Amino acid sequence: EIDFNKPLQNIIPLSCGHCFTVETLDGIMELNEGYIKEEEWIKLKKLSGGLTMKRCPMCKEPINGINRYGRVHKFAELNVLERKFLMHWNEKLTKFKIKIQYGNDF
Repeated sequence: EIDFNKPLQNIIPLSCGHCFTVETLDGIMELNEGYIKEEEWIKLKKLSGGLTMKRCPMCKEPINGINRYGRVHKFAELNVLERKFLMHWNEKLTKFKIKIQYGNDF
């Protein structure tokens, strides 16, 4: 949320047109999952598989194209692609197993 009484807030506009403070987007994008923060972001952390694609809280459009969140965003995107890949090949493998088990009659 933007506090208009607080001067010099860093605002980031999203591709959907909504704007948020850096602090708000850092939380939404779970930047703390990829970086260690003291007063500033100082060190990389190993990313885990729990990150998901993030969306604007106002309109649910995907948040992308912001360099500040590139590493976290690309990791979440990779998780989605990996899940799709595994689901696709699991389905094919299941069909192949059935074919082997029952022959070409299936």
